[in-house]
Amino acid sequence: LLDALVHEPMVKTQFCVFVAKEFTESFKWYLKAAEQGYADAQFMLAACYEDGLGVTPNKAEAIEWYRKAAANDQENAKAALKRLGVSK
Repeated sequence: LLDALVHEPMVKTQFCVFVAKEFTESFKWYLKAAEQGYADAQFMLAACYEDGLGVTPNKAEAIEWYRKAAANDQENAKAALKRLGVSK
């Protein structure tokens, strides 16, 4: 069952982060899902950029992805933008 599930980008990513702790691999899957418009993946990708998980920290990229996620009604992204003092 797990093998079948990991073909879905968000499931694969959640597996990588929460089970394997492979942030570089997780980043790759977050990016794929985020580019397809998945708001939760956009938020997680932004968090990776902000915290340097699986990628070099990049505040500008983090803000860009938080904005995309917020535009897709992702509440945590809206809160992150507020925390960072950035308008949507």
